[in-house]
Amino acid sequence: MTEIGNIRCKSAKEVPSIANKILGIKGKLKALGTEIDDAFVISSIIRSLPDSLKNFLSFWHTLDADMKTSDRFIDKLNETAKAIANKEKVGELETAMLALCEIVRIKLR
Repeated sequence: MTEIGNIRCKSAKEVPSIANKILGIKGKLKALGTEIDDAFVISSIIRSLPDSLKNFLSFWHTLDADMKTSDRFIDKLNETAKAIANKEKVGELETAMLALCEIVRIKLR
């Protein structure tokens, strides 16, 4: 259980692997006879999230209790993380292009 509590996600790109890691630990514990409920899995993933995904929680808290399963949480979180990671990637590309333009501008002087 301590291992789950120590997991941290640094960026939206890491969300699917972090969620899978937590589910893997849940599976190992189940094989050893210890069940972990959905609420614990979800709260563990929430604690691991980077700031860029904190807004996702607003959406999650609006759902009815019967809709809040770990599978649904992970599916929706992965969708949101993918969208954010794509935006981050575009931002990285824009930064790289600006740097390249600056290099070209300097060399043309």
